[in-house]
Amino acid sequence: MEDSVDFWALSPNGNLLAYSYHDQEAKRTRIAIVPLAGGPPLARFDLDPCYLMRWTTDSSGLIYIAPDDNIWIQPVTGGPPKQLTHFQQDLQLVSFAPSPDGKQIAYARGRNNWDAVALTVK
Repeated sequence: MEDSVDFWALSPNGNLLAYSYHDQEAKRTRIAIVPLAGGPPLARFDLDPCYLMRWTTDSSGLIYIAPDDNIWIQPVTGGPPKQLTHFQQDLQLVSFAPSPDGKQIAYARGRNNWDAVALTVK
């Protein structure tokens, strides 16, 4: 049973939609790929994209940021995901984008700094 959709991405060829959702029965996050023309999911993967998921430029795979703050790719045809980056945990992966030819990935990493401030209203 599908709950709410967390993240989604439209394939570059315009034929497929990938989305992540919480599977209540399995008690985990999954990804489903469905045809935009309608019909049942073509594939489901037990993956947990942190907050960003994109398609490869040729629509053959999903690239996502995993909880380990690294970029991974899941082939649409199945099989295990492949880790593309091997970052240490010192910086958070903020965003990424594959190049138009699909041979490179641009990414942004940084730190979140949070300060608490108390204000007095007079």
